[in-house]
Amino acid sequence: MQPSPKSARQRRYSSVKRRIARRITLARENAGMRKQGKISMDLLASQLQIFPKRMWEIENGLLAVDSIELAEIAGALGVHPGWFYGGGSWEEWSLIASSNKATMNLAMSIAELDHASKYMIEKLVIMLGNKNL
Repeated sequence: MQPSPKSARQRRYSSVKRRIARRITLARENAGMRKQGKISMDLLASQLQIFPKRMWEIENGLLAVDSIELAEIAGALGVHPGWFYGGGSWEEWSLIASSNKATMNLAMSIAELDHASKYMIEKLVIMLGNKNL
């Protein structure tokens, strides 16, 4: 019996969520090495103004992170938001993030949009991301 399309979509969604969670943890650990000190989940949560439990849930793949939160996490850790989706090395994306402030400005501008607009942008990003899976 073939799995239903919904369950296949749920599995793909869970896989992407876990991959992003692993990359957030890796980015936090790499950022700590660059700054000669450990960046704990609590410290990152504090910088992002979220509860430490939420940061733990995000890093453990239990909680999905939306595109706005991902952009904020990327900014706090000094990496391009695209790095979390995979592809390319840490060094390549770090160079892009540090040299392309326009990308971060765009992310911050998106953060200021109304909920409906953010939702539409997030759906567009997900749709484009699924074409690369």
